[in-house]
Amino acid sequence: YNNPNKIEREVTYMLRMFQTNQIRQVKELEGVWDFHLSPDGSTSAKHYRLFVPGSWEMNQELCNYRGKGIYEKEIILERETNLKLDFYGVSHTADVYLDDVLVVHHYNAYTKFSAIIPHTAKGRHQLKVVVSNAFGEESALHFPNDYYSYGGITRPVAMSYLPDLFVEQIHFTPRTENGKWKAYIQVKLNNLR
Repeated sequence: YNNPNKIEREVTYMLRMFQTNQIRQVKELEGVWDFHLSPDGSTSAKHYRLFVPGSWEMNQELCNYRGKGIYEKEIILERETNLKLDFYGVSHTADVYLDDVLVVHHYNAYTKFSAIIPHTAKGRHQLKVVVSNAFGEESALHFPNDYYSYGGITRPVAMSYLPDLFVEQIHFTPRTENGKWKAYIQVKLNNLR
């Protein structure tokens, strides 16, 4: 590549370049999603196709839009599973629905959040994310000022198939003792039964 900025941008938005384990099946949900403006909470007639991850300001018609928008994507599950949805950044608030059922609300554009939906049936499902970049009282930093808050699903989204019992987190702390390396390992398990 002749443009180093392009390479940096591609790496910044890439979730994984390879499968990270043999146990958990993970699928990235990047690409084109359906999008509608939603200033009053309903779906507008105007339809857009926007890239995820990305901000809606990348579309010239939406470059000054502040308010709510609705992203929608159909997902297909190959089998019944405990479905995990990982969002790595939504600006600025998000309400995530699966088949019109609210599964998680999140505030704070630059932090990861997840939802686990146990025993999700095999087949087609509608994923909907209601996003808002409107100024409001939810945050002391989120009021009219000279800081621009982008709107949209600005970082990657992934879905995972989880077994009933799974490793939620591993914390590894290396240390030396009498010149020898040792480790303190903590494992957090989650049981959905």
